[in-house]
Amino acid sequence: MDSLPFRLKVPGKDAVTVTTASSTSFRFHGLLHLLDDAIQLEWTGTARVEEVSLLAVNEETLALPDETLTLPLSRLREMQLGGGWWHPYLELMGNDLEALRIVPSEDRGRVRLWLARRDRSLAREIATRVRETR
Repeated sequence: MDSLPFRLKVPGKDAVTVTTASSTSFRFHGLLHLLDDAIQLEWTGTARVEEVSLLAVNEETLALPDETLTLPLSRLREMQLGGGWWHPYLELMGNDLEALRIVPSEDRGRVRLWLARRDRSLAREIATRVRETR
């Protein structure tokens, strides 16, 4: 089976002090692989930092480290396709709050993997195979 490309939506961070204002935005992308008894998520990303001070304007793009999570299907409560045709996503729900904790954008044991429309059928196939395997 093919790997499923995805994006993660992570909110940016803004900070203001007396002399500076900074804004950090994040971009993450990765691949989901379906293994025999697990799913594997691998992702990487960048952080773009823009800083304005009284004397200068700086902009820097930082590479974030590559990450991998192999999650046994027994720790995955549900995987479902959502978002309709315009904004498809694959939502993963862990059996516990720690199952997906290291994935950026994780929220109370849930992660949304945002997909390109062309990958909806592959995502549906993966979700169906996961349900059948468990």
